[in-house]
Amino acid sequence: MIRVSVLAAVLWIAGAGLTGGLHAQPLGAPYAAPYAVAGPSLPTPARPTASPDRLLEQGLGRMRGFLEQGGARDPARVEAFLEEQIAPYFDFDRMAAWVARPIYRRMAPTQQAKLREDLKERFLAVLARELGGFTRPQPRVDYYRPVTIGPDEMEVGARVLPAAGYPIRLSFRFQLGDDGWKVVDVSSNGHSAVHYFRQRFLSTVERYGLKAR
Repeated sequence: MIRVSVLAAVLWIAGAGLTGGLHAQPLGAPYAAPYAVAGPSLPTPARPTASPDRLLEQGLGRMRGFLEQGGARDPARVEAFLEEQIAPYFDFDRMAAWVARPIYRRMAPTQQAKLREDLKERFLAVLARELGGFTRPQPRVDYYRPVTIGPDEMEVGARVLPAAGYPIRLSFRFQLGDDGWKVVDVSSNGHSAVHYFRQRFLSTVERYGLKAR
């Protein structure tokens, strides 16, 4: 299931730390020769300037430190850690708009707010469950340079090489807003978390109607 595979892979990276270095290969072709990639769109001076790759290293470094300190054994600490330290890296407003499009514009502000909170709660709940059961050995991780995929939009990839099993390709999609770069989607081996939640949302609306939101 995508909600488990994507987020479990994120936690494997967190446990591994920044051991793989930053490589100049595209996420879709991890065995290709290095190539030049376009730089990020220049932000306006008023916006924070931390780059997506730096933010990814920072966020996963915090998760790694939390694991090393044994915080995952306490559900209350896990919940507080994710809310205070990890949630700010994500743009749940934009994720909700992507999940519900094109229905989002027809939703009342209260419905939009409820969808955002539901999405955040589900996303963090899966992370908390996976974090609480984190016992896997640390894999090797290769990081890739950010790739510009549109105006104020970038993708940062990683390849996870577990001790046993097949490699996992992760992609973190960032967009630049007034608060700087934020994660708006996470994909594992090409499977998008936003797409998964969109299918659940559309299924609920089709079955119960928009008022169910």
